[in-house]
Amino acid sequence: KKYDLPWNEITCLDSDLGIGWNKKDKRLIFKINSFHFKEHKGPQRGIDKTCKIFPQIILKRSDPKQILFILEGEKDAITLSSHNISAITFTSGAGSVPSKITDLDAFKNIVVCYDNDEVGERGALNLAKRLANDQERRIRIYKWKDRPNSFNVTDHFRSGGDRESFIN
Repeated sequence: KKYDLPWNEITCLDSDLGIGWNKKDKRLIFKINSFHFKEHKGPQRGIDKTCKIFPQIILKRSDPKQILFILEGEKDAITLSSHNISAITFTSGAGSVPSKITDLDAFKNIVVCYDNDEVGERGALNLAKRLANDQERRIRIYKWKDRPNSFNVTDHFRSGGDRESFIN
């Protein structure tokens, strides 16, 4: 309720996605793995806080022949999961990519969909270049046409957009 999130209850309760709530600081928590937790707009905690893929389980659940969206944040990855769209993010923001991304090798159709701002555009381009080493991979960058600065996936669904309009 605090964030007016377009998530469904099934997704919120999916223990493999690792969504929690910090009651004291009133923030979402994402369990990156057993040794790494990240608070939304807050600190990261754990032993290994290096940049990682989140949620890792999506790569196991997804058909690598279908589109995989890579987003700028955990909240947006959960938003797309709530709408039955395969999506992941990296845990250190738009400018970071994990050192090891071989888990993405099977995915040949990737859309990078970062926030509609300068940092998002620069990060999306850098990621696309990094993924381009695979000649069989199709990489596209999602462009937010006629949308305000910082508009993102969650804003799309909050503003009445649906799965079909997002994918189209």
